[in-house]
Amino acid sequence: MTFQSRLHKAELRASVLAARRALPGRRECSRAIFRYVSEVPEFVSAGTVLFFVGVRSEVETLPAIRDQLGGSRTIVVPWCDGDHLELFRLDSLDDLETGAFGILEPKMELRHDLERRVGHESLDLLLVPGVAFDRAGGRLGYGAGYYDRLLARIPTAIPLIAPAFACQLVDKVPQESHDRPVHIIVTEGEVIRCFAVRSQRGRSH
Repeated sequence: MTFQSRLHKAELRASVLAARRALPGRRECSRAIFRYVSEVPEFVSAGTVLFFVGVRSEVETLPAIRDQLGGSRTIVVPWCDGDHLELFRLDSLDDLETGAFGILEPKMELRHDLERRVGHESLDLLLVPGVAFDRAGGRLGYGAGYYDRLLARIPTAIPLIAPAFACQLVDKVPQESHDRPVHIIVTEGEVIRCFAVRSQRGRSH
């Protein structure tokens, strides 16, 4: 990555994060986002779903996770193990405690329970966080690369949905060859099926 590209990403990240922090009514917007998510066919049909646990000014996911627990769907959350994300089957919000970066993660005594570990090949759908997105599916993360490394292990056919506030949509996210576009972006006002992903699928047939 060139210095100019890194600088552009840093400036874009700072600008969108400032807009997100200033957004009024984040709780209500988050509820609206998950009303839309609950109607997306790929989500409806998914048996095992990875949720990120929202923190600070991110879309609030805990209410949606709470609604899903106890149902027929398997809910999975990530936790940091060194430079990588491991996956954990969540049975209750009581399984969580504050972990890396102030994010709720599985309690230390539960993380290595083999019955609760989830392989990435078991996922039917991922809800992916990020700072900024464009309508082609481009995603700008926080810069540490945790989700980039996770997504590199995920088959391209598994749907990636990005719950995001409308203020996180930008004209163009700088992308590199290894970056994975998301399939769907859901804001408080619309469901966006990303055209770059559709184009890739079209070329593969």
